[in-house]
Amino acid sequence: EHPTNVRVLKTLARPIDQRQNAALCLIHRYNNDWIPSYIVVKDVPEISNYAICLNGHPDNVIKMMPFFQNTRPGVEYEQWIVFLAQAKVVLDSYHNFHTYGRSAVDCACLQIPCIGTDMIHAQPILWPDLTTKSNDVLGQRKILKRLVADKEFYKKVTDYAFEKVEDFSYAASFEKFK
Repeated sequence: EHPTNVRVLKTLARPIDQRQNAALCLIHRYNNDWIPSYIVVKDVPEISNYAICLNGHPDNVIKMMPFFQNTRPGVEYEQWIVFLAQAKVVLDSYHNFHTYGRSAVDCACLQIPCIGTDMIHAQPILWPDLTTKSNDVLGQRKILKRLVADKEFYKKVTDYAFEKVEDFSYAASFEKFK
């Protein structure tokens, strides 16, 4: 696991009424497949779709611009965490290879639901109800719609992840590896 400064990140969490009504789709530099994310967020009522690239390939950013309302190419972590804290829901959807899942951890600290696949190590640990099998974009779309419509479900999953993310803290990591 990747130890995280959970205590500091938790201070950046915003109340839900201070967040944008947006689903933030993360498109990473090493996972430039944005089409599944677009399928998940396209035309979901009561939420605006929003894309952000973390150092995504410039050609991909240009290709996705007509589909998403906003794109931000080449965003570094310091800028990204600020955008992340403003979102209502995050979609970090890996379908092709495994990854640790720093975004799932950051979202748990910020109390922002993170929809993702079982290809992300931290995803099913922190967000079991928001985790799908790889390539299940319709399942992810169903979860997004439920998060938008069901405030109790939204609160349940964010409260669980906010408590569970302590397992990724420096102190917990130290205890695991000493």
